[in-house]
Amino acid sequence: MTKLSSHRSAILEMRRNGMAPSEICRRLKVNRKLVYRTLKRGTTDYLPRTGRPVTVTTARIKKIVKERLERSPCRSMRKMTTELGISRRSLHIIVEDKLGMRAYKLRKPESCQSEKMPEAP
Repeated sequence: MTKLSSHRSAILEMRRNGMAPSEICRRLKVNRKLVYRTLKRGTTDYLPRTGRPVTVTTARIKKIVKERLERSPCRSMRKMTTELGISRRSLHIIVEDKLGMRAYKLRKPESCQSEKMPEAP
């Protein structure tokens, strides 16, 4: 339980016992606005948030991506997007923001110059 949630439950309980909002503010040492907002809401539950709901970066997809990267860290991001059927940007968000990993491309070591050029006569 978070600190805010415990404040909310205490505010509602004190009000049920007949305590005035100003007294609740003093006892809990919280902002008056928090007390009045909590009393108006009447519950300790969080309200639903606005905005577009998450559809691609779900827990299931994050788990699949994490397992695949643990199995083979050299895995191509482009190949993984086609396998999972999600966009490159969505996969990038999952890997970097949600899992805290960094995507990079492995470079092949440059071969020696003597192998590339034929020997001079």
